[in-house]
Amino acid sequence: MTSNSRLVPAPTSLITEVCGLLEYGLAKECVESRALHEALTKTQADFAGSSTLPVPLPLLHQLQQALFLLSIKAGEEFAPGEKIVRFTRGADRIRTLLHSDEQRQAQRSP
Repeated sequence: MTSNSRLVPAPTSLITEVCGLLEYGLAKECVESRALHEALTKTQADFAGSSTLPVPLPLLHQLQQALFLLSIKAGEEFAPGEKIVRFTRGADRIRTLLHSDEQRQAQRSP
């Protein structure tokens, strides 16, 4: 991730939810989950009390992919139900955020 990556304002509630989901990956010793969790935890600490957090665009794409992969891993461990749906719902919320950001960017471009 480069320092000139575009930042996307993400709701703190979404980041908190995603951090909780990544903890499953931590329990499964998923290296990618650890790196993503650390990045989000640092952002949360740096912007404590904010309703939105600036998240680099590449990180959001990585989070979306990680949640889909964790949903597959959870599907191997748990019966279908709410535990698995939480991962896909989190990934979908990130997709929606990315889509909204793309629309904002398109409106700003001449």
